[in-house]
Amino acid sequence: MRRAAKVVSGVAERGGIILFVGTRPGHDRCVVRAAQLAGACHLFERWTPGSITNGQQILGKCRMVVVDEFDREAAGFNDQLVEKSVLKPDLVVCLNPLENYVMLHECGLAGIPTIGIIDTDANPTWVTYPIPANDDSIRSVQVIAGVLGRAGQEGQKRRKQAALLGTVTYSVEHGLTVPTGQESQVDAEQRKIINEKRKEYAAIVQNRRPVEAPAAVAREEAREDAAMHADLGAAARAVDRVKPSEPPMGVNSANNGPQEEVDEHFDQKTSLDEAGEQVRENKL
Repeated sequence: MRRAAKVVSGVAERGGIILFVGTRPGHDRCVVRAAQLAGACHLFERWTPGSITNGQQILGKCRMVVVDEFDREAAGFNDQLVEKSVLKPDLVVCLNPLENYVMLHECGLAGIPTIGIIDTDANPTWVTYPIPANDDSIRSVQVIAGVLGRAGQEGQKRRKQAALLGTVTYSVEHGLTVPTGQESQVDAEQRKIINEKRKEYAAIVQNRRPVEAPAAVAREEAREDAAMHADLGAAARAVDRVKPSEPPMGVNSANNGPQEEVDEHFDQKTSLDEAGEQVRENKL
């Protein structure tokens, strides 16, 4: 599960296309929700065979758009997209591999990595990243879909934060020519707003760094003070253990106090030891 979540997060961070597939009854809600979180696509009906291996014939009439680093549609590319081949997913998440073996086989032929829930009746070699779980339980499927959807959401968040700083986290080699002189007034205003947000985000990041240093220093100083007080307390307790006991208040030292009882005990023990030595000498 952890490895699969890292894969989903990495693909989403690099602007990849993720497809969530769940075709059993009750999978539609969790599949759609996970796709919304990760900014991905979803499929909760029957898979059309050949959608990947013969995608140009089946999906050739589907509309394609060009988006920027903020997932906004860029105008002026419609004429160039006519001759482009259909898009293929960069990652497929299958919640019920048993019913979608044809789709997984097509992904293997096209070299598309897959993530799937593998139960005891499924073959783990069908998918690239298997998740051992009970695919018959709706609750189990919902938990796994939610975790993977949140992982994709984190990847999308990192990608958009990097875009605010002017960094593109994915490859831009698409073979398209950027149209010149066709930027509308709305696009210019949006670009101006984005540049302002970039400056604000950069200022927030820059101002946050010096603030964290004194806090870390203060925490380290507090930790050192606590350690010093602990050492002083241990030393004081050691001194108390070494210090000889005094008679309690109100007890005269001439009376038989605790210390005198201890002395008498040791005197009796010494007398017995001397008597034992004398007996041994007489035997010798």
